[in-house]
Amino acid sequence: AELCIALNRTLDALTLLGILFDRHVAAGDTAKAIQVYKKMARLSTPSALVEQTLRYGEICEKTSRKEALEAYENALHGFTAAGRRTDALKALQRIVALEPSADNLRREADLAAEIGDLHCAAAVLMKVAALEAASGHDPSAWYQRAYALDPTNPEALLAHARAQLELGRVQEAAAVLQPVATA
Repeated sequence: AELCIALNRTLDALTLLGILFDRHVAAGDTAKAIQVYKKMARLSTPSALVEQTLRYGEICEKTSRKEALEAYENALHGFTAAGRRTDALKALQRIVALEPSADNLRREADLAAEIGDLHCAAAVLMKVAALEAASGHDPSAWYQRAYALDPTNPEALLAHARAQLELGRVQEAAAVLQPVATA
């Protein structure tokens, strides 16, 4: 790899460094894996090394939350640019695991809905609603959106019906609960 770098054969160097990175990760040698990744990142952009960037983020979680978040954001952008939205969702879920802010949760819910994982999107929107309620805001719009995405989610169904009742919309609440009452 060093010879390829010296000869300006960047693609060959990246290929060899990628293999070396994978071997260090598999062997559990995180210090060497980090060193190899940083060398790869100097030769290319992190978003071009999406698989390695995602794994680099996983390694960094133990030592540097900030660096892990940056790696996951780079992987997210790389996967998105490559049209790999399912992988992008996995990267975004890692971001949310480290920083479960309302904005990150909304991003996760939106991406999950885009790729058709409506159950996941609704579950995440219920977390957004809980954050909104905890901060003193009205969560009813989030409950409604979660219910609209996944009407089979009992938590979303009950929360949406309860929110409708609290807003004085008895007919709407009854309509939401009707399928459960007749089942």
